[in-house]
Amino acid sequence: MPGADTVGVEPSAAETAEIAGLGGNLYGYRKARDGGFPHGECAEIAKLGGDMNAYRWARGAGYSHSECVEITGLGGDMDMYSDARRAGVTHATIVEAVTVHGLPAGLLSGFLSRMRRAPDADPATVVFETVAGVPHG
Repeated sequence: MPGADTVGVEPSAAETAEIAGLGGNLYGYRKARDGGFPHGECAEIAKLGGDMNAYRWARGAGYSHSECVEITGLGGDMDMYSDARRAGVTHATIVEAVTVHGLPAGLLSGFLSRMRRAPDADPATVVFETVAGVPHG
């Protein structure tokens, strides 16, 4: 969980400028800082193009900073990641889709969408269906 020493700490002008320079959402950044997330973690997510609000919600749901960084770095959408995890899909299964089964990182969000609907499905089959564009609903 976030460090108690950062709860309610107003970000400095330099920190805010860094997040803005990285393309981060300043509203989400301020909410994350208000929630106790340190600047360094927020900057890492912003640098990867992650959604600061979705990051904050994922962390609040109990997912670690390193899990969020890994998924964001692989091109995954944190909202879909959280939905898939709540449905019972493990972090390892999600990462395995890219690293073992060869899912192109740009298709990770589609994989997450499919897995959250069928968390017990075979990941290799879901990767194939995602890449092949098999319709799902």
